[in-house]
Amino acid sequence: MDFDEKDKVEKLDDVAPNTAITDLVASLKPQTGAQDDFDFDLHIEEKYLGAESANLMFQGSGKYDGKDFTFSGPITLLKYHYALGQKFNEEMNYQSNVFQEQPFVLDIDSKAVTFEGAELSESDKDFVAKKFSNKLKHMKSEIQAAKEDKIPQFPMDIAVPYVLIFYATQFAE
Repeated sequence: MDFDEKDKVEKLDDVAPNTAITDLVASLKPQTGAQDDFDFDLHIEEKYLGAESANLMFQGSGKYDGKDFTFSGPITLLKYHYALGQKFNEEMNYQSNVFQEQPFVLDIDSKAVTFEGAELSESDKDFVAKKFSNKLKHMKSEIQAAKEDKIPQFPMDIAVPYVLIFYATQFAE
């Protein structure tokens, strides 16, 4: 899955602007093995209906003050899940069981990211990691909202478990 900073993500609240770093492009990949053989760990349980992986990484390239650089780093955990909860149905006057989305987890340690081709400060490295993290979270939200222009950028072998989880929770009531 490729992310290009030219895609619209203008406002990043927790990332200070950095004009020295430009042309960032990154990909989400398995840490080992072929991308075609990669699978998320799927869970179908009462308290955990979702998918996760601790076997992902990201790598990419960019420019720092006009000089090309590359970077890569592990994703310690990517987790998307729902848990069984309850919701009172006012209209029908009963307590119903529903699957409620839990916080999306994307753990990236900017100190574990390696850079080659340019000397970046710790804050610059943190900027690259946060920019990637925010872009991935933004794409997840866009896809959940069924933004048609984002769906072609999201490979179906990754999207299918999320679609299954999303619709399973919608029909769980």
